[in-house]
Amino acid sequence: MASDMEKKTFEIALVSHTHWDQEWYCTYEEFRIRLVSLVDKLLDILEIDPRYKYFVFDGQAAVIEDYLEIRPENEGRLKKLICEGRLLIGPFYIQPEQFLVHPESHIRNLMSGYKLAKKFGGVMKVGYLPDSEGHISQMPQILNGFGIQDAVIWRGVDGYREISKSEFIWEAPDGSQVLTVFLPHGYDYGGKLPVAEKEAVEMMKQKRDALARFASGRNILFMNGGDHQEPQPELSRIITMLNQSLDGDIVVHSNLPEFMDKIRAENLKLIKHTGEFRRTKDSGAISHGLLSIRNPLKQKNEQVQNLLLSWAEPWSAINWTLGAQYPARFFELSWRNLLRNHFHDNALPAHVDEVTLDVMGRYRTCEQISNWFAAKSLYAIASKVKAEAGKDSIIIFNPLLWGRSDLVELDIYRDRNDTTSALVLRDEDGRSVPFQIEQQEIVKKCTGPAGIIDSHINPPPELKKIRVTVAPGAVPAVGYKRLIIGTGNSEEPPQISTKDNKVLENDY
Repeated sequence: MASDMEKKTFEIALVSHTHWDQEWYCTYEEFRIRLVSLVDKLLDILEIDPRYKYFVFDGQAAVIEDYLEIRPENEGRLKKLICEGRLLIGPFYIQPEQFLVHPESHIRNLMSGYKLAKKFGGVMKVGYLPDSEGHISQMPQILNGFGIQDAVIWRGVDGYREISKSEFIWEAPDGSQVLTVFLPHGYDYGGKLPVAEKEAVEMMKQKRDALARFASGRNILFMNGGDHQEPQPELSRIITMLNQSLDGDIVVHSNLPEFMDKIRAENLKLIKHTGEFRRTKDSGAISHGLLSIRNPLKQKNEQVQNLLLSWAEPWSAINWTLGAQYPARFFELSWRNLLRNHFHDNALPAHVDEVTLDVMGRYRTCEQISNWFAAKSLYAIASKVKAEAGKDSIIIFNPLLWGRSDLVELDIYRDRNDTTSALVLRDEDGRSVPFQIEQQEIVKKCTGPAGIIDSHINPPPELKKIRVTVAPGAVPAVGYKRLIIGTGNSEEPPQISTKDNKVLENDY
């Protein structure tokens, strides 16, 4: 008796694509040289051969930006093909690593990808995530928020026993769902098809049988491409040849949205999975060892993310409500640099040492912009806080959505010659605030909202800088607390003291 597989015929959706790493074993510019060559050839193929119907550019839009910096004269050609639905870009700006970046990064990634893809004519509405080291549980919810109902994923799925077929429903904890196709052998399993008929037919039959084991219905997704792979100019002829030689199966040149529509039209009874994907039977599918490498880059990412998201953007927004201009374009530049570093091979980070220099350069760009506008906004807001006449103040800001009572390290500046009076800190009710002096030095204090002056016009004075650790008490959520700086020989406030640099204690 013939098996079910032998009885069943399939429609094989051949999706031409390239998986484009902006940086990895080569630097950004080295890969871009290859990218320009690839897109030059792709434009010619799509324009010359109408039977070469589609090309999927890896679910990201940043590659178009990279190409047009070198080939601006080809913008019209690109737009035409994107508008016609033959060249598919987006919905993401870059292909992200999902677990090692701030959750807000996924939102900005899709926002940036949508904006760029729409500018050039259209967004591919499939959450194509072929190379993340696993998938976060909220991804269906995030995709739904952008009107995306479909996803195609790979790593971290095959370790779940309930996922026995390529097609299933993926549900987020809030109930959001996407129709999902799992790539059981990865995004490069189709690879490059042989040009000779015999080899092409043998390869297609072998791959068909392997993929058919996972198919819920009669549609099979065959990814024709791989890492940095250029399009095959002879593909139309190969497809015609295959359709003449395969017994009953049909090969069609397709794309991801078209394939997902075919799956949906089959009305299959699919299992549902709720939550993340981070298990695998294949030790090579998730590279767990990457979580512990290049820690300074991961630490820098955390620092810069927090600076942009918790300080620069929210306090600039509050300052905007008080009449200041919001620096939207500067923050777009910051996010472009940060998102480039959230590309999966950078966030992990799995790249050669030379790439680290570029990654740190982007962090510095984001950090410099964020520092400037955070300081400028905080200075402007602080200047509007009513102060007592003749009394200097310190304003302590809390950017979080809950109140805090953390220790705060800050600098206080006094006349360098003042050695007679003690430093005193009080809250607005006149109560002493405990602090500890950590360090004192003579400096030339910079002035201005971001600590910048022109020393040729206004030479800075020499002052005594006193670095103190303060216990200010409760600081309200997204708010501030004002401390008043005083001097005198009054009763000493409770001091915070250290013991062997490991223990904090006071009189109590």
